[in-house]
Amino acid sequence: MTGQKIWTSFAQYADWCILVVRTNPNAARKHDGMSFLLVDMRSPGITIRPLVEITGEAWFNEVFFDEVRVPRTEVVGQINRGWDVVLTTLAHERGGAAPHARLRRELHALFALAQRTARRDAPAARDPGVRQQLAQLAIEVQLARLTAYRNVTKMQRTGRPGPEGSILKLFWSELEQRLMDTACAVLGPHANVVRGDPRAAAHGFWARELLWTRSATIYAGTSEVQRNIIAQRVLGLPRG
Repeated sequence: MTGQKIWTSFAQYADWCILVVRTNPNAARKHDGMSFLLVDMRSPGITIRPLVEITGEAWFNEVFFDEVRVPRTEVVGQINRGWDVVLTTLAHERGGAAPHARLRRELHALFALAQRTARRDAPAARDPGVRQQLAQLAIEVQLARLTAYRNVTKMQRTGRPGPEGSILKLFWSELEQRLMDTACAVLGPHANVVRGDPRAAAHGFWARELLWTRSATIYAGTSEVQRNIIAQRVLGLPRG
């Protein structure tokens, strides 16, 4: 199977990667003529170079394909209909997620952090401004939970995910950033102390998560992409 590479996705130590290639350059529409492949990462001609992120970790990589051959048996779906597989995969990833469980755990950790962090000779949790921020986050975590349940209920009824999954992806990814911003405001200057430093709060958990959550509004479709999907496919607004 040969074609021009369009999109690649894989983890650092994955045995297989997803590769979307253009197999019909003469297709009438730009989303047509692409095929969705599973590529064995042990195939000859593949070179991987880890990309170090702002967290200091390397979860993603540059991948170079030099005359790599992929058998037709590794095509997912139909040849030249790979975009349909991409949309379905992303819709399941966005709509079938359950981020509220992690957000709830992080919120409770933030409550405890505000109780034990001093501000003006009193716990930060007693500060009216901090209390208001914590209450707002608690409301939004509950909204994320209900939105996830609504998406799952619809999938149970229809058998397929819909564009409403973009609402959940947009909401939880930006909510987690707000949660980490609040935690760092509670910690003050110590929020930037990373793991390994004896002054790091929770062994550097909050500093690391603040950096990591920057990626949440990029992967699986940026927030801008999600807003476009919601506007066009949920609200029925015309393209700008």
